[in-house]
Amino acid sequence: MSLWQLYVSDQGKFPHGFARWRHVFDRLKIVRPWDVEDRLAERGALEQWQATISVGQQTARFEAELWFRATSNRRDTARDAFAATISSVGGQVIREAVVPEIAYHGLLAEVPIQTIASVIAQHDSVAWVRSDDVMFFNPVGQTIVEVASTAELSEVAAPDFGGVTSQPVIALLDGMPLQNHELLAGRLLVDDPDDFAANYPASHRLHGTAMASTIVWGDLSGPLTPVRRPLYVRPVMRPILEWPQSRAERIPEDELTVDLIHRSVRRMFESEADSTAVAPSVRVINLSLGDPVRIFDRQLSSWARLIDWLASRYQVLFVVSAGNHLQPLMIDAPSDDILKLPSEDLEVAVLQAIEQDARNRRLLSPAESINALTVAAIHSDTSTAAAEGPRLDATASLDAVSPINALGLGFRRGIKPDVLLPGGRQLFIRPPAGTGPPTALEIARNDERAPGVQVASPGTTPGALRATRYMRGTSIAAAIASRAADSLLDVIENVREDWGPDAIPNGFEAVMIKALLVHGANWAGSFEILERALRNPANSPNFREHVARYLGYGRVAIDRVISSTSQRATLIRANSIGTDERHAYSVPLPPSLSGKAVWRRLTITLAWLSPINPLSRGYRVGALSFQPPMAELLLQRIEADGIAVRRGTVQHEVLDGVQAAAYVDGNALSIHVDCKEDSGSLSEAVPYGLAVTVEVRQVVNLPIYEEIRERIRLAVQIRPSARS
Repeated sequence: MSLWQLYVSDQGKFPHGFARWRHVFDRLKIVRPWDVEDRLAERGALEQWQATISVGQQTARFEAELWFRATSNRRDTARDAFAATISSVGGQVIREAVVPEIAYHGLLAEVPIQTIASVIAQHDSVAWVRSDDVMFFNPVGQTIVEVASTAELSEVAAPDFGGVTSQPVIALLDGMPLQNHELLAGRLLVDDPDDFAANYPASHRLHGTAMASTIVWGDLSGPLTPVRRPLYVRPVMRPILEWPQSRAERIPEDELTVDLIHRSVRRMFESEADSTAVAPSVRVINLSLGDPVRIFDRQLSSWARLIDWLASRYQVLFVVSAGNHLQPLMIDAPSDDILKLPSEDLEVAVLQAIEQDARNRRLLSPAESINALTVAAIHSDTSTAAAEGPRLDATASLDAVSPINALGLGFRRGIKPDVLLPGGRQLFIRPPAGTGPPTALEIARNDERAPGVQVASPGTTPGALRATRYMRGTSIAAAIASRAADSLLDVIENVREDWGPDAIPNGFEAVMIKALLVHGANWAGSFEILERALRNPANSPNFREHVARYLGYGRVAIDRVISSTSQRATLIRANSIGTDERHAYSVPLPPSLSGKAVWRRLTITLAWLSPINPLSRGYRVGALSFQPPMAELLLQRIEADGIAVRRGTVQHEVLDGVQAAAYVDGNALSIHVDCKEDSGSLSEAVPYGLAVTVEVRQVVNLPIYEEIRERIRLAVQIRPSARS
């Protein structure tokens, strides 16, 4: 601060050794202590308080996220001081939550509406807003879905596939589903210890029903085959019954999100005083929820930190939706010109408008979580319907990203979202003639008609148990990813039967599923669309890193990891690794490929769930990596940037080549997995999953799969070794 004062006053020289601070200050607007502006800016609290006043409520609730103190005495002192401050204006603290493992201390508080009006008018003068114990003021009761109730819904009868088997491996944290819907009856294990169902009308059970339907059946417009395991469901939302004109659900205003999610997950895996763990077999948790007012901006949210810690503690994979942005797109052209554009040119205009608004279309909390698999949507579904009437499909290709996707990158510029999956075709409202420029393209919101992903839904009449509607967005894409995880568990079980239990040890399912989901991803088709629309001289040198904001590691082709072909072989392995250890893997080279000038591709994916250090700027404790082998098959890296892939908890490398590479039978690719400490001490071994695919074009008659499989058998499968 003293240097800044010297700089702005332009008085005197900087002390010896500090002159370079001038170069920093040349790039700053202001340097000041943390104050009211930082506690409120872009947090959504002010906007929620204004809405509270407008509807005539007498009190307003919010979350006060306190600076975390290491000792309970200091935390109690901070809580009591803040409670006393709001008590002086008639407020109170309703709930407190402390999670030391993520450095979180939150208070759910309530104050009279009069003091809120004072905050909005002049917040610098209100004592409790100026409390030095508070880091952020956050809104509570996030709205997740709001749907009109006037649509004509179609019906789908459930095919007879018999009942479910075994224990649940996928969990859904969402709204209360319509359990007796014909597509869901007998397929859900609903755990409702807080009795959310007691005041949850069937007509409002929208989001949970849709997500459960998608996980169990996928897109109902396509072939219908259910997952064979039951789906564990824990409701974490309630309906907003005071909004009679719509059917909306949200995390309750009397809950702190971090506390509710923490309790819900802990209940699955840990015994409590009066019960045992309710779902210890779960390996994947679907969280198709996001906070629309907490857009990721460099600093991890408390919700994301919680997910990272829970994932590492319980070795469970969170599948999280990237978030949807439904604000209009502003296109700098008259509406008459826009409506005359060829479909490909309209798609370019839409993508360029998204690029211009990218700052406001970032990931929604908790999608920035480093351990979660963050899923965005592809503009695709299996419906045969086309846009009609006032609706406009402004995206020409089914390989294109959805125009409502939240964009990355993630923490420390790591690749986010991780993958893309079908999220339904998102339509716009056709703009009226003679408007603009600029022309606002409005999202067709609350549109329950096709196209889109068809899902189970409450009906418009009491007792309707076959109703369906159409949805779009990243929530759907995340649910499709969780559905794919069920199929990947079958792959893991098959590998254990074929190669023995040590190939994928028990407890390693989450990291293996994470690796396999990303392993099936690539940029094919989607990259070319973005390159045509967005590449320019300014971003061209770093375009691969730039485009990862939209694509992550790409669209998942799940069939590529569920099965192999004669021309494609996939090898998988799971293990755990400690600090400064190296695990060496050997992948046999197929002799039939030697000396052949044919296209070949090597894909390697390494995934893990890192311990975290919430008090360090680096945050990630375990940094795993490998150096992809290129020389043996004369390959070069394509798709994601080689530096960016090492910043998170997935390293996904895609390499290809066409030059003839000569080698002898018995040669192999060497892949070394290394583990280093990143931010803090790594005291335990880190579980990881590794997947490797070698392939040639299917039209090339080379028995890649059989040759690699035979040589693995001769070598008694891949085995790791620790580096001394």
